[in-house]
Amino acid sequence: MKILVVGAGKVGYTIASVLSKEKHDVTLLDTEASKLKTASDRLDVQCVQGSGTSIQSLLEAGVEEADLLIAVTDRDEVNMLCCLTGKRKGARHTIARIRDLEYTQESGKLQSELGLDMVINPEHQTAMEISRILRFPAAISIDPFVGGRIELVAYRILKDDPLIGVQLKNAMVRTSEQVLFCFVERGGELMIPGGNTALEEGDLAYIIGQGSQISSFFHSIGRKTHGVKNTMIIGGGRICRYLAENASRSGIRVKIIEKDENKCRQLNEELDDCFIVNGDGTDINLLESENLQDCESAVFVTGNDEENAITALYARHVGVQKVVVKMSRDEYIPLLKGLEVDTVVIPKNITAVQIVRYVRAMENSREEGSVEMLYSLAGGKGEALQFTVDAGTRNLDIPFMQIAFKPDVLVAAIHRGSRVLVPSGRDCLKEGDKVIVVSLNRKFLHLNEIFA
Repeated sequence: MKILVVGAGKVGYTIASVLSKEKHDVTLLDTEASKLKTASDRLDVQCVQGSGTSIQSLLEAGVEEADLLIAVTDRDEVNMLCCLTGKRKGARHTIARIRDLEYTQESGKLQSELGLDMVINPEHQTAMEISRILRFPAAISIDPFVGGRIELVAYRILKDDPLIGVQLKNAMVRTSEQVLFCFVERGGELMIPGGNTALEEGDLAYIIGQGSQISSFFHSIGRKTHGVKNTMIIGGGRICRYLAENASRSGIRVKIIEKDENKCRQLNEELDDCFIVNGDGTDINLLESENLQDCESAVFVTGNDEENAITALYARHVGVQKVVVKMSRDEYIPLLKGLEVDTVVIPKNITAVQIVRYVRAMENSREEGSVEMLYSLAGGKGEALQFTVDAGTRNLDIPFMQIAFKPDVLVAAIHRGSRVLVPSGRDCLKEGDKVIVVSLNRKFLHLNEIFA
């Protein structure tokens, strides 16, 4: 597909990188030559210098032949105008990044009026991801499928974990819960485990199942299963605004520390149920006086990666059990994981996954059984995808034990009617099923592609 990305900042660069790796013909348009040079040197993309609001620049970048135009500059109005112009000049589909709260609240109307096919808000999506994690503190990440009825949850294997050394074929016998271990990340490598795989300390395990079953599973291995009751958020930007509103609605007591006095006033006006503190979130004395050590969770979402990382380490040091850190770059992730700060959220990566999901659906839009939901795992080494089984799906009503699947592919869960099945070799696909498939290093567009 021909894809035009307008805006070569962190989000635009990441989107261009991911889509070029997916073998699309990507053009990157930006006003800054330095950003384009970096992209040209590192990515397999075409670069055009110009403005997303200039018809001439859009034409030079190939908007007339574009299957998809993605506008992700740092200005909402530029993105909306770019998409409106691009659509009129021939772009088949358009996606705009819109971050302002007022615009976000009217996103449905904006899509209709401007002819946008999709609106993305990295800060809102990041806040929703953090909200899910605060609901399940034992988890490092939670990816929902089938409207939240099935969840893919990652958690770290600790030194006192009762499943260490236990082969996975025996693990479920011990816990009696209907969940499936579908991925294990060990030493930087991701694998789909077999029945004889034994868990080791430090493994990152991915389990899939119903939320209630996952909660029961964590309870059976001695992990905390109830959501946090209070949290401290360091940084009062957009992510904080969305997160605090969602958390307070869920009954979580929220305290926000923000050093900009004007932001504090605004937050105080907008968030009735939250306690706002005007102060420097990197000031250890302030954090101590505001009782960080007594919080069940702490979320660090300032605009400075270094400050987020350092204060997150301090939070772990004083005993905060659940620490979530927002990062703009990937470089600090290995360091934080090595220091027991596992939950790192990166807004640009969350956005890139949204875009890839949309593009995969576009590629196969004329057929049933195409990708409905997609999550990229372990830095793109694995994927979890949702499909719907239809009359054109191969191997209907045939037990899995009789079907040849491609290597490194696993049918991880089936949603049938009101039931969620963790499939065994005796189970089969039936028309109307929602199916969750996990895979390594593969790019599936259609459910039939999982069969050998």
